[in-house]
Amino acid sequence: MQNDSITHVQSPLGTIQVIGIERGVRSIQFVEDTKEDHPNLHISMQQCTEQLGEYFEKRRTSFHTFDIAVQGTEFQQQVWE
Repeated sequence: MQNDSITHVQSPLGTIQVIGIERGVRSIQFVEDTKEDHPNLHISMQQCTEQLGEYFEKRRTSFHTFDIAVQGTEFQQQVWE
């Protein structure tokens, strides 16, 4: 996880932690304890956090324009596709 970027988005439902690498977003989850943000966010991370903000402002209903760095078995990746 050394190359992971971490940021947090405040939402009406709680704090959302977004973790990513250069290839894309690896994880989006609600957290109670926050780790320190890493200021150098990759473009996918920036797009993801912007889209989450737009969603909670009721200006967005879908998420499809940022890369996701899928980590799983070949079968899992086929299912997610």
